[in-house]
Amino acid sequence: MANWCSNWVNVSGDPKSVESFMNEIKELNEESIKNECGVSPLNPPEDGRYMFNLYIDNTDGFSFSTKWSPAFDSLRFLTQKHEVKVTNRYEELGCGIYGEWYCDTDGETDVYLEDDEIDTVVGVDEDYSIWEFEGEQSDFREDFLSIVLERKINGESCKSENS
Repeated sequence: MANWCSNWVNVSGDPKSVESFMNEIKELNEESIKNECGVSPLNPPEDGRYMFNLYIDNTDGFSFSTKWSPAFDSLRFLTQKHEVKVTNRYEELGCGIYGEWYCDTDGETDVYLEDDEIDTVVGVDEDYSIWEFEGEQSDFREDFLSIVLERKINGESCKSENS
């Protein structure tokens, strides 16, 4: 069975374009529920990535799962079609994948953490139910990985004081 990559998407731009984009996501979600399978606006998507378990969070955001890695081809297609900006935060920590992908009509950027950057967040107990980063602790590893990723996006050092 494939590892599941979690994706959280925000859409921005002209309100009518965002609404049109989200309406297409709703249609894909209905198709997914009806056919009990993954979906894509492309048939088939060039990267082979289908979207599963879509959940529409609000008027400009949704989440979904993919097998192994994000569905950039599907999101790129929808971004170009509706002339919006898409931000996709994704993670599949079993494969060491954590990043953020941006796409608009001018192009795209993918910023992701390398293994050594992910390793700056350390499990401090046997079950890894507590994580530590720069002297702080949390029950959620993603809290700290988000900080490391934001630093990388902003061009700051991703290295912890502890590394």
